[in-house]
Amino acid sequence: MKKSKLILLIVGIVLVITGITYAAFTFATNLGNIKGNMECFKVNYNKGSDIGSDSNSRTLMMSDDYIGGLFASVIVGVDKSCTIDGKGTLYLNTDTSTSSALLTSGALKYQVIVNGIVSSVKGTITSTGKMAIYNDISVTTNPSNISVAVWLDSSMINENNAEAILSSNYKGSISMKVESGDK
Repeated sequence: MKKSKLILLIVGIVLVITGITYAAFTFATNLGNIKGNMECFKVNYNKGSDIGSDSNSRTLMMSDDYIGGLFASVIVGVDKSCTIDGKGTLYLNTDTSTSSALLTSGALKYQVIVNGIVSSVKGTITSTGKMAIYNDISVTTNPSNISVAVWLDSSMINENNAEAILSSNYKGSISMKVESGDK
């Protein structure tokens, strides 16, 4: 008889503790009214043609700077009806059909131009694939025209590599990733 009373007492204590815990949890969740506002974040993105054209590669010409290169551009901005700005990353995507002679020569260069102004973002293309070339781009309701020029730096071409480089083609594109940012 003592065993059965002890078991009933333990079961009773467990039920009381469970009931109190459930009541406290239910009461606490009813107190916390969660409210929030969903901010509008809609990006307008207009991509131009690929570098070297959309379906074919093109031969690059030697140049002293980006002006003699091939261009691709994107126009990006946050929709005017939205209240939050964004931050973007610009990518240069070099197709695997690009010649290794171009990639290893150090002559394949890129330059970023924003709204017609040459930026400090430039470099050398040494591999195929997707490469982040410009980070933390402010994306606002005022659209930006971002261009990338790709060219052969004439100072890097000599009689030993000229034939291989000048007979090579380049194919690539640009893309952009935009995330919402704090205003």
